[in-house]
Amino acid sequence: AAKQADGADRASLRRFLSLLYPERRLVAAAVSTIAVTSPVMLLLPRAIGGVLDSALATEPGAAAGMSPGVVVAGLAGLFAVQAGLIGFRSGALAIAGERIATRLRIDAFRSLLRQDVAWFDEQSTGDLVNRLSSDATVVQKALTTQVAAGLRNGAMAVGSTGLLVWLSPSLAAVSLCAIPPLAIMARGFGRYMRGRQERVQRGLGDTLKVAEGLVAGGRTAKA
Repeated sequence: AAKQADGADRASLRRFLSLLYPERRLVAAAVSTIAVTSPVMLLLPRAIGGVLDSALATEPGAAAGMSPGVVVAGLAGLFAVQAGLIGFRSGALAIAGERIATRLRIDAFRSLLRQDVAWFDEQSTGDLVNRLSSDATVVQKALTTQVAAGLRNGAMAVGSTGLLVWLSPSLAAVSLCAIPPLAIMARGFGRYMRGRQERVQRGLGDTLKVAEGLVAGGRTAKA
């Protein structure tokens, strides 16, 4: 049973990722910006600390290296580059997500049209409408913004861990000891949220069904 469940999960994952394939180039270009924005985010605190140390130095020889003005100009340029790349990533992911959602809705609607009349009698209208609206939006976010957010957070975690090991190995060892319990807690919380999300989607379908019945029978309800 467990092997069958794993096989079903892998098959579902393959179908899920196949929706991303037509937009792979655009999504890859958007995700590639993480290679620049994440290191900039990691290095900014140390660079700003260096500027403050130079500005607050009281002895003439204390401020070694570049002048504060040059460092500030460099930081401003990094900020501009980072803002441009983040804007590009957000726009590219939004375009890719809308295209994915559009194709998904078209495929779902075509599948609905191929069903028999008896099948529609067994289904809830609210659930079907919810599949075309809310569910498509959930898939759109999962394949674009959430993928990019996961990769960005992973890059930040690896980079920050490397910096922490470089600055203080003992403190890094203490911090890394907290990862296993946090991973276990995150896995359990993820399963809990998945169940909650399924209930939310079913609740939305029931709500749409009630709303559709109320609108369709508006005259009767008024009477």
